[in-house]
Amino acid sequence: MRRIQGRMRLAGTAALAMLMGIAPSGCHRQRQSLPHEAVHPWPPVFGSADRGATPLHHSFRGGETNGEQGSGSAADSALPPMGSTSPDGRPVGGPIDTAVRPVGWSPGSFDDPNASRAPAAPIGGAAAGLNATSADTIRPAVPPAGFVAFRPQESIDGRPMLDAASEGEFAPTAPVAIGDVFASVLAHYPQLVAVRLEQGIASGQLRSDWGAFDTRLSASSLDKPVGFYENYRQQVGFDQPLFGGGSVRGGYRIGDGSFEPWYKERETNEGGELSIAVGFPLLKGRVIDERRADLLRSTLALQAVEPMVRREMIGSLRDGGISYWEWFAATRAVDAHRRLYDLAAVRVDQIEALIRAGDQPDVVRLDNRRLLASRQAKLIDAQRKALTTAIKLSLYLRSEAGTPWVADAALVPSDFPPLPAMHTDSLAQDLTRALSMRPEFRQLELEREREAVALAKAENDLLPKLDASLGAAQDLGARASSSGDKSPFEG
Repeated sequence: MRRIQGRMRLAGTAALAMLMGIAPSGCHRQRQSLPHEAVHPWPPVFGSADRGATPLHHSFRGGETNGEQGSGSAADSALPPMGSTSPDGRPVGGPIDTAVRPVGWSPGSFDDPNASRAPAAPIGGAAAGLNATSADTIRPAVPPAGFVAFRPQESIDGRPMLDAASEGEFAPTAPVAIGDVFASVLAHYPQLVAVRLEQGIASGQLRSDWGAFDTRLSASSLDKPVGFYENYRQQVGFDQPLFGGGSVRGGYRIGDGSFEPWYKERETNEGGELSIAVGFPLLKGRVIDERRADLLRSTLALQAVEPMVRREMIGSLRDGGISYWEWFAATRAVDAHRRLYDLAAVRVDQIEALIRAGDQPDVVRLDNRRLLASRQAKLIDAQRKALTTAIKLSLYLRSEAGTPWVADAALVPSDFPPLPAMHTDSLAQDLTRALSMRPEFRQLELEREREAVALAKAENDLLPKLDASLGAAQDLGARASSSGDKSPFEG
């Protein structure tokens, strides 16, 4: 019965170790199952041997382990016993090694060419496993060539990967505050800059529509130097449109020579003729016409830019603030996960001492390794999330040149900023004022005015055209015709 119980305990321990990716000393692959060159290395999270190292090959049958290196009974532990050695003569297990190793070195990791496959360092890094101490730097071991894995030293704790600014152009040393993000958004956020450019476009369109009311000058010359009726005519004039729909016209003309009897109005006195006239609509075009409609639409379009800028500004500042606090929380969460991982690493020494004293079974060592691996995975996920939030924040946090800048984790503030005092006595007035300043209400009002202009223009187009005009002309100089058929003043 005891032998069966021992076999069951060993089988359960070996199964747990296999699920975790750890090869117990009595549960290695058989040599015949896979060539040495094709033996898959142990996952780098738990350490592994170099490809050139001599592996241990054992077979697991029932409650016994048989292989090239010794044998064990059903009561054997899933981990190397105290004082055991690997095939190359290196000790496995034994007292805790407290020596501080270089960064990236670990017993049984890929960077040690003489490493054994014995699971002496489950987490990698500077002895972050059975041989770890609280002073060791926790960092994954260097994987073999061709192995792709996430490396925490390439995360937000290192150089920002998307720092588009040149060296020394934008490298703040003080913690990044929420006000820095707001200032960067107002100065460099592309969507806000693009909306501000709409003001120049609308202003140019308004200036163009005002050009329809500019004074227009005209000049013409018509000469007939040959023929029975030889005459010469020259004319200059102006036309000034009025905002009320009418216009003022005037000019000077001179007609000299012999004119057909039916074109006698083209003839002037020797000094020419001055004229002026004014006209205005009575029905169609009196309230509004095409020129005034275009001008009103352009004016409303220019006025609509201001609430559009305010709306984009509010949205950009809100999104930038959300991205900032997400980065703040994610970066601070990395510190929390790192402290949890450090606590689990420190417990390695304590658990090892309890196991040597016989107060805890060997399976506790495996459970702590599982805890270390779980917390390391959570730490890596937290670092990845912090880097993601930093990249998202770079859309709003930009350099002086306007390029995105990924904030380093060292620039996160140590604590939340103090909250401003709340004045609840004027809450109702503040809410009313805030609602009145919302850009959406102004945009709706301008939209209503644009529709009113379109309605007035449509109603004007249904009216008949009826205009009135008044003009006067004065001839200058001696009479060109002796018949006296042209008076000096005409009205």
